[in-house]
Amino acid sequence: MQLGIARGQIVRWSDDDDGWVVAGREVPKDLIDLLEGELGAEPGRTTEAPGGLPFSPRSLRGVMVVESHYVAGARTMVRHFMPAPVNAFVRLYEAVTRRTFPALKPPPRFYEAPAFYLGSHMSMAADGDIVDFPAATDYRDFELELGAIVTRPWDSRRDGPPSAADVIGAFTVINDFSARDLQWRDERRGAFSGVVKAKSFATGMGSTVVTADELLPRWNRVAGRVYVNGDLWCEGSTAGGRFSLDEIVAEIAADERLVPGEVISLGTLAGCCGLELDRFLEPGDRVRLELEGVGSLTNTVGVR
Repeated sequence: MQLGIARGQIVRWSDDDDGWVVAGREVPKDLIDLLEGELGAEPGRTTEAPGGLPFSPRSLRGVMVVESHYVAGARTMVRHFMPAPVNAFVRLYEAVTRRTFPALKPPPRFYEAPAFYLGSHMSMAADGDIVDFPAATDYRDFELELGAIVTRPWDSRRDGPPSAADVIGAFTVINDFSARDLQWRDERRGAFSGVVKAKSFATGMGSTVVTADELLPRWNRVAGRVYVNGDLWCEGSTAGGRFSLDEIVAEIAADERLVPGEVISLGTLAGCCGLELDRFLEPGDRVRLELEGVGSLTNTVGVR
């Protein structure tokens, strides 16, 4: 079931009505309250499409589990931010050996457990919002990701490692906006890696969610695409990750408590970010992300 909020009411998509219909009571707080409980009364009355954020996120974790995304991104980083002789040597090595240059591969821990970082859940951009990148960046990027939403509390110290079905109640579309030159600067010179100012300024989240019963069985087979100013830039799918959703959730929950409203962005679809394409956004660009059976998310890059 696809859900959102319109005029302070929970709405759902109806194939029978070919539109959005009121799905329940007035929202007591946000959509998380609904996902924890049951739909109220008053179904069926048609209404407008949902807008804004479907709920107020309690936290944001960004996952990376696709090796090809890491390698392709590192290759572009070297091309733009390392001295030209270094880039030439890397290209020559890969051309001669037909192997990935060792330094472009993820560190060993990447292959042992799902990698993730803590983002800023206070900087979420809704569908239709203008997103302002840091003034210092010249490399504005998008990343198409599937977001999993925690709707049930869990304490792994008491209850053991959770499965995805134990805690995930819905999914949505995520755009993990990134300032790549700031990311490179902080990875090479900073004390806390490259996911601080490079990502904390904004993360896009769709205005609708899809309940887990529709997506959990196929979360790793969802096709997606990205359009910029109406032109198709890339296509991909959620397939190809090194870890299952159960493993991702268990790693995130280890020695911690999960609470409803936390968002887990499950990693960039292979080939679905500007860094892999070596193609970046400009001020005024309109970026539309789509995930089949989940929804879409459109934002415009701010002009300063």
